[in-house]
Amino acid sequence: MARADAVDFSLQLLEGQQRQTPAGNVALSPVGVYMALACLANGAEGTALTELQNALGEQSLDAVNAHAGEIAKLCAENPALEMATSLWGRTKPEFAETLREGFMAECFPLPPTSAPMNAWVSKKTKGIIRSIIPEGPLSGDTAAYLLNALYFKDKWSDLFDKELTKPKDFYVNAEGRVQVPMMFREGRYAYFEDADLQAVKLPYKNGLSMTVFLPKDKDCDMEKFVALLREKNKLGSLSKFEKQEIDLYFPKFRMSPPTVDLKGLLTGMGVKAVFDRDAVPFPLPKIDDDVGVFVKDIMQKTDIDVDEEGTVAVSVTVVAFGLRSVPAPKPPKPVFRADHPFVFIIGDEFFAGIVRDPSKS
Repeated sequence: MARADAVDFSLQLLEGQQRQTPAGNVALSPVGVYMALACLANGAEGTALTELQNALGEQSLDAVNAHAGEIAKLCAENPALEMATSLWGRTKPEFAETLREGFMAECFPLPPTSAPMNAWVSKKTKGIIRSIIPEGPLSGDTAAYLLNALYFKDKWSDLFDKELTKPKDFYVNAEGRVQVPMMFREGRYAYFEDADLQAVKLPYKNGLSMTVFLPKDKDCDMEKFVALLREKNKLGSLSKFEKQEIDLYFPKFRMSPPTVDLKGLLTGMGVKAVFDRDAVPFPLPKIDDDVGVFVKDIMQKTDIDVDEEGTVAVSVTVVAFGLRSVPAPKPPKPVFRADHPFVFIIGDEFFAGIVRDPSKS
């Protein structure tokens, strides 16, 4: 996946989530979504696989796995990034092995409650996200869970001076404003400007950057603005950054919005078959082709903290697999109690008898 395609995937997710959350802050991890869908693609066939590839912007499963491998390699090599994947539950051994080899996944049996999975989440996010799966026993139609955790912590290449952070107005719209701690720095940054927006890249010490897109209209509709960014990105306009001296004012902020239900967002991107409990043929036969599984929930929790020193950001993406048909309860175990007269035959024809009173010879 080229850089422009990765940016478009991020903007597409923001565009979709903006429709789901028209007011308030929005925070997502596109990488978390990509890795979860990439894992699903490795369990899918037919229409389900095609829909997942299209949503990921890839032409084949090999291309999906190649980009997932690039992401995993970057996370392994960059000291600011940590990523972990785990699979909980019974699946086909081949699927579990694919996740172990291609996604470095840990595989566990499905626990009776959510506690072990939430403990894994807390550990992988350094305690920032303590739980994401509702506490208590798992429902009877749960087949498996797939978890992806991403942790990022890095300092700015050029730190902001805390002494220069002052309360300033932030215009939430044309009529409303709030006071926020506004950081300030004079410096040389990669910068872009046109008639609609300004953009700047804020580099971190370990190679990544935060790219900030600021509409010139303070009362801009953010849904339309994200759509405009997608259009400019496809035209190549957003690659024309040039280094120059600027006065940078940027707010400190902490975002920890509620857990996002990704099902509606992904359905809007054309991913439908994996959510269909009654789809024929099974959409995910490489995961389980016995009773079959479907995706009953997919959600993500994200937390981002930005200050004068840098950024700490974490996300957890959860895929809950449901059984297409809940297995019927096992019948009670038969009890064979020979406490009254019976007939026996040994070897069909070697011996036979009727026992009316075993106490008599």
